[in-house]
Amino acid sequence: MKLSRMAIALALGTAALPGPAANAEDSAVANGRYVFAGMPVWPDNGIAERELGDGDGTFPQNMFVEYTKGKWHAWVIMVNTQGPAKALDFFSGEVLENVKVESPGGYNDWFIDAQGLKHTDNTDIAFHYKDPRPGGGLGGISFDKDTLDSEAKFRCASLSLDVSQRLSEQGDQILWSKVPLYRKADSSPKCPEGVWDSLINTALDLRDGTLLITGGKYIFRVREFDMAPVGSAPHLHVIEASEVRRVLQKASDHDVTDIGIYLTKQLDLPSL
Repeated sequence: MKLSRMAIALALGTAALPGPAANAEDSAVANGRYVFAGMPVWPDNGIAERELGDGDGTFPQNMFVEYTKGKWHAWVIMVNTQGPAKALDFFSGEVLENVKVESPGGYNDWFIDAQGLKHTDNTDIAFHYKDPRPGGGLGGISFDKDTLDSEAKFRCASLSLDVSQRLSEQGDQILWSKVPLYRKADSSPKCPEGVWDSLINTALDLRDGTLLITGGKYIFRVREFDMAPVGSAPHLHVIEASEVRRVLQKASDHDVTDIGIYLTKQLDLPSL
């Protein structure tokens, strides 16, 4: 979690601030990093899903916001310990190949593109980020708060689904419990089409009541209020946890031989 950029700027003193400027970028504090850009205005392009990596050996992880030349960018970095990293601008869909990061496989809030230009978390606003450690939360949503398991057989892996929850402001009431299902790649030859998963890896608060969340090879933009996608997200299926629990219990009672196929049919999901 980052400190307020405004507090940092004030600590530098007014003598450190530049003179009048024509735009927000010219109003950066003396260290040249933080830009007073105001609150973000994100494009309303109807897209709430992107892909980066294969979801098995390479996947989206680090995310940060950059403001440059009058435009906002929500960058997603693909981690790759065996090769060059990539960066995706979520809203435009642009992918930058062969970017350089400081810590391959670790946390990065900046990268250098192939032209040598540095892209960094540069605004005075704190865009909070959930790292890939299990659990945690952001925007009032607690990720992976509970787990739904099945005793039914599965041809290539056991089924364990993570549940996300939203609590009341006082934290004493669960407002909803949901399972954000998506198809996850699986390297097992027994399961080439993948498996259902709901683990949320990382998340970024966009400061407009929405979040970017990553799972497998996907990045989804969802509302904090109900976790519904903000636009088209054909590979995300947000299901009430009680309904998933009911289906899994029914599968155990009926000696289902393939829980993946059963879950797909019972929840009316697209085929794996």
